[in-house]
Amino acid sequence: MTCKWPDCTAEADINLRGRPSRHCVAHKYHPRVPPRTECMACHGPIGRVSTRGGAYKFCLACKSQRLAERRRASITKFRTENPARWRTIQRRARLKAQAAFPPAPESMCKDCGQPTKRGPYAERCHPCKRAHGKLRSRYGIGSGDFARMLAEQKGLCAICHELPDGHGELHVDHDHATGRVRGLLCASCNLGLGNLKDDVSNVREALLYLTR
Repeated sequence: MTCKWPDCTAEADINLRGRPSRHCVAHKYHPRVPPRTECMACHGPIGRVSTRGGAYKFCLACKSQRLAERRRASITKFRTENPARWRTIQRRARLKAQAAFPPAPESMCKDCGQPTKRGPYAERCHPCKRAHGKLRSRYGIGSGDFARMLAEQKGLCAICHELPDGHGELHVDHDHATGRVRGLLCASCNLGLGNLKDDVSNVREALLYLTR
């Protein structure tokens, strides 16, 4: 097939679909109709030239935006016209994603060693997280410091050297004036120090009272 340009006998060019064009390479983009250099949408420079010697109508950003809008419109139309089929496609997509990306294993709590039930990247379970936050905000120590002190005292009260009564637990004893943590006490000894107002003279008087 020859070129349709007047007085041209050259072979017609082949388009992207593999079919012959109306003109040859020399007359396909004739200088009388110069290639477009300004985007039809944003009126900015196109900034790209076709590898076949032509030019584009839109810049790359506008072209991507137009393709995305067309795709969204096509999906919206299909979803409104075929709701049952759309739900089937979505369900199959979810199952395929779950098979390709299985859920990560549950993380273990670094304090109690039980599953956190808070996702694969959580460090502590909910009870240990609350206890850790309480220790950190009130006394300035973490759950690791509490566990170390508990191991040093062998789980016993620092004053009476006995286990907590019933199902109780040891409490953190600290100096109310300086905030320094002194040790772990059972509920009775902790209340006793509080009733004596953490005063050494009151403790001495109580000792003299008990020994007379």
